[in-house]
Amino acid sequence: MKHFLITSYLLLSIVSISYGQSKTDTLINYIEVIGTSKIEVTPDEIILEIGLQEYWIDELQENKTKISIDSITKQIEFTLDTMSLSKDIFIHSENIQFATSSSKNFRNTGKIQLQLKTFDQVHSIMRKLKSQGILYMRVVELRNKELAKHLELVKTQAMANSKIEATLLLSSTFKRLGDLISVEELYNPLEPVLSDEEKFTQRVNPASKKTVTNKKIILQYSVKTRYMLL
Repeated sequence: MKHFLITSYLLLSIVSISYGQSKTDTLINYIEVIGTSKIEVTPDEIILEIGLQEYWIDELQENKTKISIDSITKQIEFTLDTMSLSKDIFIHSENIQFATSSSKNFRNTGKIQLQLKTFDQVHSIMRKLKSQGILYMRVVELRNKELAKHLELVKTQAMANSKIEATLLLSSTFKRLGDLISVEELYNPLEPVLSDEEKFTQRVNPASKKTVTNKKIILQYSVKTRYMLL
């Protein structure tokens, strides 16, 4: 079941302008309202990125063994298998090699991305994975299969909010709301955004076993509308 929250913010100014001066000097009164709608959508796909780095076994020994990115990835695959998570959740794997490095102690890095369905899965993986070889774990993308429908809803709601509030604000005056004169798009939610406290780039130290906050896809839309006053 999807949950969403709609809020709106409105700015009102009643002004007079000289309209169509090339033909007439008729003075037209209008009301200008900025309507903003925000919807929080529950994601049905969560992309978890895990940063990897090679590490040493018996690092203080002369014949120490380096654990490669491929080996770390296989360890993660084994752990996920014990959690009954399919290998199909692996959607991206990248091994960053630095062949030009001459240092014997140099450690290559890499990353993998997992496609999950719930934040319960995200939290379980973060608690289960060992810290060795893992630089970070972070949510990099939230998806929803019905995002286009929610985008249309947030646009419609912003327009409706502006008209409703304009009507309410005029209810205490002798003016009535007339036809719509113009619409200016101020914010277009072509891409989902997060609030300041819910950034995609939140990093988690795997050693701390800290979990990420359950995040929502936040869609915002703002329009500036002008209505004629009667």
